[in-house]
Amino acid sequence: MTEVIHIVVEKGVDQGKKITVPPEGGRMGRSSKNDIVLIDPMLSRHHCRLFFKTGDGLWITDLGSANQTLVNNAPVQETKLRVGDVINIGDTTLRVVNDGITAAAAAPAPAPKKKEAPKPAPKPVVDLGLADKTKEPAKKGLWGNLMFIEALVVIIVVVCIVYYKKHYKAPRPAPPAATQADLGEKKTLEISYEKVQAGADNIFRHKLQLTRNGTISVQIDDIQNNRHVNKDKPNLDKDYCRNLADSILKAGFFDLDERYTGIQPDILESYDLSVTIGNRTHRTLVLNRVEPDVFKNVREMVEECGKVELGLEAIQFSTEKLLQLAQDAYLQGQKLYDEREIKFENLSAAIKSLKEAEIYLETVDPKPEYYAALLAKAGDYRRDLDEKYDNQNFRAAKAIKMREWDEASKELQVLLQLVPDRSDPRNEEATKKLLEVGNHLQEKK
Repeated sequence: MTEVIHIVVEKGVDQGKKITVPPEGGRMGRSSKNDIVLIDPMLSRHHCRLFFKTGDGLWITDLGSANQTLVNNAPVQETKLRVGDVINIGDTTLRVVNDGITAAAAAPAPAPKKKEAPKPAPKPVVDLGLADKTKEPAKKGLWGNLMFIEALVVIIVVVCIVYYKKHYKAPRPAPPAATQADLGEKKTLEISYEKVQAGADNIFRHKLQLTRNGTISVQIDDIQNNRHVNKDKPNLDKDYCRNLADSILKAGFFDLDERYTGIQPDILESYDLSVTIGNRTHRTLVLNRVEPDVFKNVREMVEECGKVELGLEAIQFSTEKLLQLAQDAYLQGQKLYDEREIKFENLSAAIKSLKEAEIYLETVDPKPEYYAALLAKAGDYRRDLDEKYDNQNFRAAKAIKMREWDEASKELQVLLQLVPDRSDPRNEEATKKLLEVGNHLQEKK
């Protein structure tokens, strides 16, 4: 049987390479543990996955790559592929030449069966008049006919019962629908989630727990990059937990099977998710296969919850990418600080940039050489801002006391530029004062 080529590399280090996607799908990236290996250094180790959906052809999904997966120049998370589509990953360009549906449509029709020769007609029987026509066939009595029919009915019933017991399997009763009593009036939520991705060169483990009392904890271990994270946060917002529970219910998680398994050579990829809402619990394990769409949607909700609540957005990037992002933020912070006299808001922006650099380096070990200087400068910048704020606040208060409303308005506007973050209590205080000053200015008119 001729091997079907699905994708051709048009540009890059592997130019000219022809790719056949296995029926069960396969990962693509620069790691030798992928099903499809490309040596482009700009690719992530496990960059994306190609797979087939029954009746819907070839699909591609990004595996959290640093440089994204582009289809026809648009970044995608997961999308269907068609013949002619152009895929860009790293510095490699690929083109789809067969989407899996084309191959099925082009398969030759089965050869027609040969017609069997007609059977010869039976020869006619010639009556020579030798038979004894004086004898008549014996007639069965009515009672004999009834007994025969009754016996036949009994045999048929017995045969049907035996066949039914042997071949018919009663359907498993569907799980009862989640009632308001089952789920609890307040939809109390509990989650246990563990993801494990292991190969010959690395083990990555992501474990998340959300307890009924609202405590969320995350543990992440990335052996190859020597990254280990343990963070927790108590008292998660109750409305947020209820909304998350509603989203999980609407997504259809409780209708999933308990287990979905497949086979991937030399790789372990496991997703184990258990959700309790009220008094009802459901657990699903996905092992070495493409996730069902419902499971993937819920799993991403859970992971996003951990990232947002515990500030773990940076964990999705490689160590090399985090180091680059941190250095860029550090240099930008220094530049903004040097220009703090040009715009009042530059000092706060400089502090924010250094904070971003700290976040990027939180899971990186060892830290870069400039890390100590970064922390020291962040402290200096904050002290500088506090001093400028106090001086500016004094000038604004003095103008208000002197009832110089125009001057007070100008000083307060400068104060808001120094602390532009609306979550900062100092910004809220200055805003209130500016509203009061504005009322006085209206009275003057």
